[in-house]
Amino acid sequence: MSQMLESKISAFCQSRGITWKFIPPRAPHQGGLWEAGVKSVKNLSKVLNESHFTYEELCTLLYQIEAILNSRPIVQQSDDSKDYQALCPGHFMIGRELTAIAEPLYGDLKESTLSRYQLIQRRKQAFWRRWSAEYVTELQKRGKWFKEPTLLRDGLLVVLKEDNMSPQTWKLGRIV
Repeated sequence: MSQMLESKISAFCQSRGITWKFIPPRAPHQGGLWEAGVKSVKNLSKVLNESHFTYEELCTLLYQIEAILNSRPIVQQSDDSKDYQALCPGHFMIGRELTAIAEPLYGDLKESTLSRYQLIQRRKQAFWRRWSAEYVTELQKRGKWFKEPTLLRDGLLVVLKEDNMSPQTWKLGRIV
């Protein structure tokens, strides 16, 4: 990016009270959680498995994956030890958390026996399994890039890694 463009963006943002941080190209480790979100969507191609969907089927799958990505917990809503609610991107979009109806698992069934709807749900479940496992791991700050470790303290709301959770379901706990 040119210096002139950078200075124009900085001036635009400063006049509106926006703090803007530039990161160098090809340095996603400096981008933080927003880069992790970009990486998550890039992994979608690994789940699609060369599937051939109609436009409507692909839109359905992408909407469901969007809901999964926007259901992730960001921060605890309160310090109350009995409150297990976390703020998620869905709260900013629709005013509440994004939820989904639990579907049967289609991972063990042959694809040739599935209906088109079940095939879409299978791809959604595959994305969820892969992404949720990777996302929880991404939440751990790495000492190489960060100087201060996350301080664990009593009452902190944490995401628990648990296998076989249905999409958009997050197991949360409090440190005691």
